[in-house]
Amino acid sequence: MFGKKSSALSLKKRHSKLTNQAEVVKRRKYVHKEDLMLAKYFRMHEFDWKKVAEKFSNRTPIMLKNRYYLFIRKNDLLQKLLDEVDEYEKDGKIVDEMGVEEGPETGDSDDEGLRGSKDIESMESSPSDESTSVTQNGKKGGLS
Repeated sequence: MFGKKSSALSLKKRHSKLTNQAEVVKRRKYVHKEDLMLAKYFRMHEFDWKKVAEKFSNRTPIMLKNRYYLFIRKNDLLQKLLDEVDEYEKDGKIVDEMGVEEGPETGDSDDEGLRGSKDIESMESSPSDESTSVTQNGKKGGLS
């Protein structure tokens, strides 16, 4: 829309159309079952997020990609989740049919459901970069 000005009426119609869509997905916390499913289908489809998202009812491909990169990969949890999936499914059960109450809730970008994990606790307690320090105003500063 270069060079064109939108009228107030057209902007109002477009806004109304976008906000009234039935496919608007609300943000909500991830449950452990969703992390297991994400790991399982990531193993099958790898980086084809649209195929992975087909297995989820209320998650978009972007939401799943962000969850993978910002939580699972960042905290190196993929192998642990895959091991848990294999352990659960070896008895003929399917992770997709697991009840939500069987797994702890995990936060959108934090580790609420994994508080007992020693790996997560050690990451929280030790700084990742020894050469930086926090100044009084809260900003990181390097050694001079």
